[in-house]
Amino acid sequence: MAPHLTKKEIDTLRVKLGEGKTPIEIHTWLEKARRRQGIDSPDLTNVRKVLKGNTYKANVLEARGRKRILTRKQILKLDTIRKSLLKKTDGEEKVTWERILRVGRLATKVSAATVAKNFLGESIDVKWRTAREAQTLDAKQMKERFEITGRWKYYADNYFNDEVDAILDCKKFQVPTHNRALSHVKKIRIKGHLRTRSEGTASYCKKPNTKRNRVNAGGGVSICAGIINGRLHLWYHLKKGKWNGQVAADLYRGPLKTALEKHRGKKDRYLVLEDNDPSGFKSKKAEEAKKEVHIRAVPFPKYSPDLNPLDFHVWHAVEEKVIKKLKGPTSVKRFKELLRRTAKSLKEDDIRAAVSSIKARAKAVHAAKGGLIARD
Repeated sequence: MAPHLTKKEIDTLRVKLGEGKTPIEIHTWLEKARRRQGIDSPDLTNVRKVLKGNTYKANVLEARGRKRILTRKQILKLDTIRKSLLKKTDGEEKVTWERILRVGRLATKVSAATVAKNFLGESIDVKWRTAREAQTLDAKQMKERFEITGRWKYYADNYFNDEVDAILDCKKFQVPTHNRALSHVKKIRIKGHLRTRSEGTASYCKKPNTKRNRVNAGGGVSICAGIINGRLHLWYHLKKGKWNGQVAADLYRGPLKTALEKHRGKKDRYLVLEDNDPSGFKSKKAEEAKKEVHIRAVPFPKYSPDLNPLDFHVWHAVEEKVIKKLKGPTSVKRFKELLRRTAKSLKEDDIRAAVSSIKARAKAVHAAKGGLIARD
């Protein structure tokens, strides 16, 4: 790589340009001059940029690699915007640094990371903090997670995408058929807020307690989905929301078998990762059905939404996109169709990335001795 032009060389180039020399003639002169010194010369494109003044600008302070620092007045302005956005959304929407910067319209362009550091520099302890209580695990559950992830962390990087034929899970969605239900659904899906510690008790930063503050949404949709080849090729509506051994058996013999044969080809054995659910996936009827269709099922550890890509990625991504599309209450029929269309539109690269992260998550769980990991 050619060394940068010196100030003396830049001045000489500009003098020659003033004498009527063309950029090619000037570049030829520079090559000869540097060759005599045993130094490589920059290419013609860089010389043209210098002559046009697009680089090596005189009297310009070099700022590459330096973090832009905001004034205290700018930081306080952004903090005021942050608080107003939290109150305005009332816990129904995610407030991010990028959103705060868009509203703030600073003359100086800065990154979200820089803003966060400047906040801490002014002793304003604003961080992304969870809006829900952490799940607790007992010793037996942690031991199971530790043992299973101890094996998973040694699998090949492409194992869960290429070797596993399908990943299954079920989910029940609340259908907001009235305004109060829509507000409730929006609040419970938010994972956290950009807030200080003291703002955790504020009404606009609290997540509704689904046990104490129950809201009748007016309807529900139960789905069993399956990731196959990086797409949601299985999207099955459970009739009347029922999930039991018979429904699971019908799923294996019907929709799942069809999807596997279509997208994975006919095989002697299919490897399927599924939720650890005794009432459905692990029931006696389901086990018999799996033998019939040659499925070897491997369950996720109990209470492990941080390992199942349908839990930590797909369900949230689908619900978030659907809720954003709703301008008001909706019907069960429309909500069901929105879920299906949104699920089918999820990008394959994003789903594959989520599935690939199982190995890294398994390593993190094993390092935490089976404990929960703070990863979304």
